Amino acid sequence: MTKARKVKDSDVHAETARLAVLASLMIDKARKAAGLSKSELARRLNVPPSRVTRVLEGSANVTLETLARFGLACGVYWTFEPHELRCECGCKNPKGRCDCCKAAEREERLHGPAQP
Repeated sequence: MTKARKVKDSDVHAETARLAVLASLMIDKARKAAGLSKSELARRLNVPPSRVTRVLEGSANVTLETLARFGLACGVYWTFEPHELRCECGCKNPKGRCDCCKAAEREERLHGPAQP
């Protein structure tokens, strides 16, 4: 496991945005797998079609209750699994960019992409 670190508001906002996109994609995948139109999903949820559209576009605040409702309407339940934060190169730098990645990027800017 990676070393625990202080949580920054900017990291929370970025992770929240990532999760909102993931939730909307998963809900839409479940809707399509169930063969439901957006209007049929709205009817099952007893909400205006615009609410379904906002959720599927990622522009609505998706709570756990929202996930539960949409999942049940589509005939699915959700599971969650934690994953370690990793750098682009695969190392366990939780900030997403380690010194080796920064050095490789600088090298590429100076000399162009590495040749295979």
